Amino acid sequence: MAANALCRGAAMGWRPCARRCFCCCRRSAAVGRFFSAGFGVDLLGLVGQPAAYVIPEAERRLREALLQDDRVLGVEEFRFVRQGRSLAVSFLVRSVYGDLQAEVTNLNNV
Repeated sequence: MAANALCRGAAMGWRPCARRCFCCCRRSAAVGRFFSAGFGVDLLGLVGQPAAYVIPEAERRLREALLQDDRVLGVEEFRFVRQGRSLAVSFLVRSVYGDLQAEVTNLNNV
């Protein structure tokens, strides 16, 4: 995938939730033999699209993918940063174990 993901946080109780967040953000929803069908987020379809389309669509797709996990209560505070023809997005994942800051970088050619 053309994106890299990173999850950061301080509490140990949500480590499996954070790992799932990380994996979900890194995997295309259509690819994978270790996860069930539909696990992940399809960001590849956004490559080459105008930023005005990519920003709200990436937010929707990330939120939808992460909210499939019952431990995730909400996904909010999206911040997009444009770096040339790439976008990076950071967001807050609220889970039953606490909050974690997530980031997807290198959304190319938008």
